[in-house]
Amino acid sequence: MNVNEKHSLPKEYLGFEAFLERNLSKLDAAYPGIKMDIEKVVSNSTDVIVFLKVTYANVEACSVHHFLVQDGLLVEFKIYDNSQLAASTTQI
Repeated sequence: MNVNEKHSLPKEYLGFEAFLERNLSKLDAAYPGIKMDIEKVVSNSTDVIVFLKVTYANVEACSVHHFLVQDGLLVEFKIYDNSQLAASTTQI
């Protein structure tokens, strides 16, 4: 996984453990008070799409998370959001 180059959190991750340790565990420090509200979920046999409203500090943004599932296992995860806004408002 790669994250926007202007973002203050690490840029590349190989596997979920690296993403968890180097990104997810630091979200609250980077975006104090971050809150993600699920607005809608759409799925078929291989794809799950989650529409989110993300708020932190004085920022409100939309995000879409795409999960690709094969044989009952998550094989790909992509985030579509305003990464320029996120990079410009990070606290770390």
